Amino acid sequence: MADCDGLSLSKDKILADFALAVRSRRVDKEEINFYSTARRAPFCILGAGQEVAQIASTRPLKPGDWVRGFYRCRTEALATGVVSVRQLLAQ
Repeated sequence: MADCDGLSLSKDKILADFALAVRSRRVDKEEINFYSTARRAPFCILGAGQEVAQIASTRPLKPGDWVRGFYRCRTEALATGVVSVRQLLAQ
């Protein structure tokens, strides 16, 4: 178990965070695939490469805390439970 300033992370939590990062990256890849095959947008703005930092930024949050995300904060939204993958893809 890792402990950094009182923030304990179990092996299971670390693996769950990794799975969330992978899932978020897959959403990005699916969106790229969709837009390139459907020719619906000239470009995609993605959060690839920022997944772990976004997950880590949610760890100190407590219930009721506010988060101000921006257009690349998909992983942060998933980590806080604000949206589901389905809701992200429905945008």
